Amino acid sequence: MDIRIPKQFKIFGQTYKIKLDKKLTAKDDHIGQTQSRFNLIIIQPNCEGVPRKQSQIEQVYLHEVVHVVFGQLSEYALRDNEALVDRVASAFHQILTTSKY
Repeated sequence: MDIRIPKQFKIFGQTYKIKLDKKLTAKDDHIGQTQSRFNLIIIQPNCEGVPRKQSQIEQVYLHEVVHVVFGQLSEYALRDNEALVDRVASAFHQILTTSKY
């Protein structure tokens, strides 16, 4: 089951927008980034020259969402712990993609 990447979501009254940027990797050498001061998540989608599987895009999206959650909880040390953020995002990805309804 694929995870649909939304255009935006709300957390604690803040609206975060999600933007796909085909040139993100070329510009910033990132596949995803969170710009908290702009309430923005940017993700490198699948495109020519930067092939990405849907599962990779989903994982990056959830990784950035975990950064947002920890930031909104004022847990800045957790927000900046890339290994923890990635493990939590991976756990959520597995739960969401293997859930049976």
